[in-house]
Amino acid sequence: EAKGIEAKLSEMLDNPNPEVRISAASLLADFGYETKVILPKLINMLKDPKTQVRQSAASSLIRFGPEARAAVPLLIEALNDKDLGLSETAVEALGAIGPDAKAAVPMLIRRLTEATWPPSRRSAASALAKMGTSAVPPLIKLLSHENAGVRMLSAQALGGIGPAAKEAIPDLIEMLRDPDEMGREAGQAITKIGPAAIPLLMQSLDHPNLSLRAQAAGLLGAFGSRSKPAIPLLIALTKEADFDVRISAIGTLGRIGPDAARA
Repeated sequence: EAKGIEAKLSEMLDNPNPEVRISAASLLADFGYETKVILPKLINMLKDPKTQVRQSAASSLIRFGPEARAAVPLLIEALNDKDLGLSETAVEALGAIGPDAKAAVPMLIRRLTEATWPPSRRSAASALAKMGTSAVPPLIKLLSHENAGVRMLSAQALGGIGPAAKEAIPDLIEMLRDPDEMGREAGQAITKIGPAAIPLLMQSLDHPNLSLRAQAAGLLGAFGSRSKPAIPLLIALTKEADFDVRISAIGTLGRIGPDAARA
């Protein structure tokens, strides 16, 4: 019975009535039908003259993830559509495709830096976070962008990429100079990138900037016992004059665990 419904919906994607095509695409998305027959039809709907049909197709493609990689050129084209709903849906679909949509990275970077509507910037950053290593170099460049919002969203995207963004660690550590939200965003990104940050965080424990030093000490605690090599440096920081540096070092020693207590 399910196969019969799927076949009927597939036929509806070719219906001359745009409302029928939209309904079919929406139902396919809702019920998660994923076949080699339906996917090409959904991709072809991205060429439909009706904006609503194109948006419905793009929305349905989100469910297919990387299987929809053949739609990338048309989805990139949709990023420039004057209809905001369609372009935003295209951003989400490209993010769902992931690294296979790396050709969209330049356009997504442009959207992140130039969009006037904040949610468009956020959705671009979210999609870039799913693009893998291809998005890392341009996002690192944006960490020094004049717009604070762009810098924070870029840090978030790099954190979303995870360990593959380890080359961003030095630049993110520099952002720890900011004791407020910017520094916190950079710290969260460093934590998500992972233990590859430990050596550079250790090197930062004698940095002249107190905010950077304190946050570096605190971030080492996120890696627990893997930060054992930093114990002697952290113990030295517990005697620092600056309260924030001292308290961060003490907190991290506690998170490292018994090895720190024995030191």
